[in-house]
Amino acid sequence: MDSLVFENVRHRPLRTIISLSGVAIGVVLTVLTVGLAHGMLRNTAERQANVSAEIMFYAAGDFSPATGQALGLDTLYKTAILEGTSRVQPIAGVAEVSPVAQYLQTSVSGVGFEIVEGVDFASYSNVTDLKIVDGRFAVGDEAVVDRRYARDKKDINGQPIAIGSKILLFGRPVPVVGIYEPEIGARLKLPLDTLQRLVVNGAEKCSLLLIKVKNPAEQDQVAAALRATYPSNRIVMSRDLPSIVSGSIGSLEVFLKVVVRLAAVVSTLVILLAMYTTIIERTREIGVLKSLGASKTFIVVTIVKEALLIAVLGILVGAAVSVLGKFGVEAATSLHVDVELKWLAIAAVIGLVSSVAGALYPAIRAAYQDPVKALSYE
Repeated sequence: MDSLVFENVRHRPLRTIISLSGVAIGVVLTVLTVGLAHGMLRNTAERQANVSAEIMFYAAGDFSPATGQALGLDTLYKTAILEGTSRVQPIAGVAEVSPVAQYLQTSVSGVGFEIVEGVDFASYSNVTDLKIVDGRFAVGDEAVVDRRYARDKKDINGQPIAIGSKILLFGRPVPVVGIYEPEIGARLKLPLDTLQRLVVNGAEKCSLLLIKVKNPAEQDQVAAALRATYPSNRIVMSRDLPSIVSGSIGSLEVFLKVVVRLAAVVSTLVILLAMYTTIIERTREIGVLKSLGASKTFIVVTIVKEALLIAVLGILVGAAVSVLGKFGVEAATSLHVDVELKWLAIAAVIGLVSSVAGALYPAIRAAYQDPVKALSYE
């Protein structure tokens, strides 16, 4: 019976390719969508953990780079918080304040988007663990990147990025003069005044302030003083970022469940259509098998085995495409994809179950065909 299954698959290569492609699409859809969502969340959490500032100070409203790219926060808040003004007192307990400008632009590769950060390197180094491990800090129209960016991206000549390489930013070549560790915030950083000049015509604006307190045990009191002094601004504790990210996972998981179910539906419908078409094509063959004494069980099992063989091939192709897709996405964009064995296994199970479910109706229909009518079928 197994040789019959293999021959059936081999004898109709186009139908087999179309069928396994449907299963493969389901696997890729599941693995890459879940991997992209989990990869971006995990990477965000890991990069944020390297910021030692306890408090983040934003303008009112949303604080995502996508909505904050107009740089809506005045950098004079830094002076006000540290030194006070004629109208407000300085905030006690603050050790350092560093303004950060975030701008969302088309990726250097031209595919997808990436965040470019403008930072004041002197104060930024004091509120984070950033260190230059090769080269120096950027000044003027220069940039620094982290090791992963240097490893994965290419310069304007298509060569690996190293000190002295030039990358295309804001439509102009910009030299890379430093590589930093660890991974913090955006992978690509410019001097703050440079980004301000390019984005807001030199206005002293930023997206947020990173605030480091003198005594971490007093960060709640400092945050309370900031809220009381600047009630219209948004104060976020760095320690709360994991819960903020986790809060977004609830709606994300709903979306992922929809994607997984959609993948299962796609696989089921493709196998159902392929097996149903197969039954129509093989009506006379089925009549011959039944006339030779083949039982209903034999026919059902043969067709289900054929569907499972196609499913296995589709799963292998889908897994290979998912892995290649991970490297392709990460090489072409600043996105991160985690191809998890758990989700590969889930996608494989979905593919197998969907294939069996899709093959059952055609298999049962074939098993109950009248052999006399089947033999006379044209």
